[in-house]
Amino acid sequence: MPDWIAENAFFPFITGLLFTGILGAFAFMLQSRSLAIVASLVCVLSFGLIFVERYIITDKEKVVSRLYAVANAVEFNRHEEVLTYMKADSLAYKSAKVEMPRYDFRRCSITGIKSVQVNENTIPKTATMTFVVFVDVNAPSFGHDGFGRREVTVSLEQQDDESWQIIGYSHRDPRSGARL
Repeated sequence: MPDWIAENAFFPFITGLLFTGILGAFAFMLQSRSLAIVASLVCVLSFGLIFVERYIITDKEKVVSRLYAVANAVEFNRHEEVLTYMKADSLAYKSAKVEMPRYDFRRCSITGIKSVQVNENTIPKTATMTFVVFVDVNAPSFGHDGFGRREVTVSLEQQDDESWQIIGYSHRDPRSGARL
């Protein structure tokens, strides 16, 4: 099944309802019972798309959800919780363990997702997400106290229990220009 159906079925749903209306109008005008049955089936399938969208969670949606949870933990300075979202033997874990205590966050929110790519051809599955985060942070070791934006790229790996763990991350000023 295409992921787009499970992630956003709004347009197929609206299209299905439009076809239901058109078929229903023709069925009424022509007094056609078979056309009315087809219209009913299209209507049921349209509502079925909403069911599919709500109850099937794709890997892409799991990755995005995981990173929103990380952003929430960062915002409230729950450093140990942030580390639980990372693979313990990864360089990301070691870096975050050293880096996180140097910051006192007052706000951390994901403001724009640039890309989410899930690679299903690797064992285990991997994913990369690039997004922009808005922070209000006190970082005395860097002489910064205030607001800022960072473009963050996170690499994740799917674990045996189907959860996603961070295995790498980097961040930079989004105004610093394009990476070559």
